[in-house]
Amino acid sequence: MCGDHFDLEEFPRWFPDGDVFSFEENGCEYLSGSAFESHEEFSKIYDMSLQVIDELSAIISLLRQGHRRSADLEVIKETDHGKRARYSSASTVITFLSKVTSATVVDGQSLEDLAVTHEQELLSVVIHNYHLRAALD
Repeated sequence: MCGDHFDLEEFPRWFPDGDVFSFEENGCEYLSGSAFESHEEFSKIYDMSLQVIDELSAIISLLRQGHRRSADLEVIKETDHGKRARYSSASTVITFLSKVTSATVVDGQSLEDLAVTHEQELLSVVIHNYHLRAALD
């Protein structure tokens, strides 16, 4: 994902695993997961990625005031041999933001220590409910 680290760092924090998950590598945030394997064409993966970013961003924005969806995306397909092919559509946006983060504790346990984050649970419910998806859109 391309964009401001300020917003992108929320993806690996709240969606560290699953059919679609996010991770940080060398200062960059990525989306990955088995859900993307059903598509071979870059354009299909790109479209699916935009939808996933919309869904994840909607969940994050419910819990993080001021979260902004990343507008840019680069699709990287990696072969079993480590060869990478890239597809992107870039735009430029400049913003200045700030945020304060604190540890959230539920029933005496830090949310960061839970196996499944609250955001992942919300996404799971939203994905399977047309009305909730419409509300997030």
